[in-house]
Amino acid sequence: MQPPPRGHLPERCIIISAFIASGKTWLTLNSKHLDLSGFSILDLDSSVIPKENGQRASNFKELYMAKVRASIAPNTIVLISTHEEIRSALAEERLDFALVYPLRQLKEEWIQRLEARGSPEGLINIVRKDWSSMLGECEEQGGCSHFELGSGQYLSDKIRNITDRMISG
Repeated sequence: MQPPPRGHLPERCIIISAFIASGKTWLTLNSKHLDLSGFSILDLDSSVIPKENGQRASNFKELYMAKVRASIAPNTIVLISTHEEIRSALAEERLDFALVYPLRQLKEEWIQRLEARGSPEGLINIVRKDWSSMLGECEEQGGCSHFELGSGQYLSDKIRNITDRMISG
């Protein structure tokens, strides 16, 4: 599957929307030790967006997309969440992005990853309950290039494949 036209991204800027527990933070912290061809990496953790009564703010999409737009720069990999409203906003704005998510059969492996990293029980329960619909939404997402993670794989295992395909696209 070919990526869509590059939209408004500068040369060598790649937006990667990666599923929870796929290794965004690890990749960011260890990028200096990897050969990433001069890319810098920014991890836009959605948890830093202010909440309203413990829930995502009503203007979450606008706040998060403003952070995404402000992070777009040459020679940059911008790592973002897979929230549906953010993926849809990227597609609506014709901002090319890579979407990275696990194979459906890896539910238990992903639950174990969340537990191992100390994720809140509420988050683990959401992933457990909504696994099928979350992955279905990722699989059906248009306006992006899809990359699936197999058992034992993390974003770092796919990063060269992603950068090569997104740059040459």
